Amino acid sequence: MTVGIKIRAMRHVLIPTDHLEATGRFYVDVLGLERFRPRDTREDFQLDWVRQGDVELHIVKRDPELGSRFDRFGKFNPTLQPHIGFEIENYRVAKEAIQERAIEVLSESGPRVGVIGRAQMMVRDPSGLVVELYEEGYS
Repeated sequence: MTVGIKIRAMRHVLIPTDHLEATGRFYVDVLGLERFRPRDTREDFQLDWVRQGDVELHIVKRDPELGSRFDRFGKFNPTLQPHIGFEIENYRVAKEAIQERAIEVLSESGPRVGVIGRAQMMVRDPSGLVVELYEEGYS
């Protein structure tokens, strides 16, 4: 069996909401997080980006129809389910470890699909929380 996945860092948490502006203001105005705009990203839904240091909070407007509009999300609608994102060292090793353990992959995208230059997959932990595993610079 493949050794565990090597995590480089926890990078983000995604929070779905029906109150995008108010939620964004809470994290910026009340908690003092910084609003930012990443480069090299594609947005298929309404999103507010805030961060503290290297950890980002992605606040997304719920959109129940998103999954039916975009095949690339597979069994995962990112606007309805919170998730946590981890940057990993080696995507191929991570994929092998997930497959060996018969963990269902909800969604997977390679480079130039979704976020440019990133391979990513979504899986669930035993409690049902969606976990994003991705390698930057993947080709």
